[in-house]
Amino acid sequence: VAGWKKQCEIARKKEEKEPKPPNRIEFLPIEWYDRIHSSSNALMTSLKATTLQTIPALRAIANDVVFDVLMYLTPAFCESVLDCVTTQINDLYHGFQQVHPDF
Repeated sequence: VAGWKKQCEIARKKEEKEPKPPNRIEFLPIEWYDRIHSSSNALMTSLKATTLQTIPALRAIANDVVFDVLMYLTPAFCESVLDCVTTQINDLYHGFQQVHPDF
């Protein structure tokens, strides 16, 4: 990308047509983790209280995975996650269409 930007600067100085941008993949984040974990603090506290203190890093990962699965299986949280993800995907898609109208 840096090389392409330099080529664009040179083309602008020479008042020539800018080169086509390089093909690349753009990753757009969809974040749902905070929505579940912040809105259910009491449940996470209960889960931590029942967690053994051996192998703390592994237990933390296991707790997060188990917590996410259990919460996703709860209808209210499942709907909350799906709404959050769907809204973000739609917002990102509309933003992408504004930047790339010919896509």
